[in-house]
Amino acid sequence: MSGFRTHFGWDCEAGDENCVEATQSQIDREIGLVNSLFGAGAAVGALLAPTVFNSYGRKLTLSAGALLFTIGAAFQAGASSIMMLIIPRLLSGAGIGVLSMCSPVYKIGRAHV
Repeated sequence: MSGFRTHFGWDCEAGDENCVEATQSQIDREIGLVNSLFGAGAAVGALLAPTVFNSYGRKLTLSAGALLFTIGAAFQAGASSIMMLIIPRLLSGAGIGVLSMCSPVYKIGRAHV
């Protein structure tokens, strides 16, 4: 865990005299922000999904949601700072929100055809 903490700027590397370690309050805020953004993105995605799938179709919406989540996950994996983790976390959440709203409707809609 020390490598993770150093990588994201919470701890200083050995011998780095110009580094200022983050306080526990700053660390807790950043962890809370990163965790909450996934849910916020999911809420936004879930609110936008019905408009999108009624306009463009369910298959296209499912594909777009999967693509959003995949792109967000890829950028999260490559994040080199907390700031680079924030937007992809929101993007992945939006993809999950779209998928959560669209997949049950897709199943129901296909059963009545």
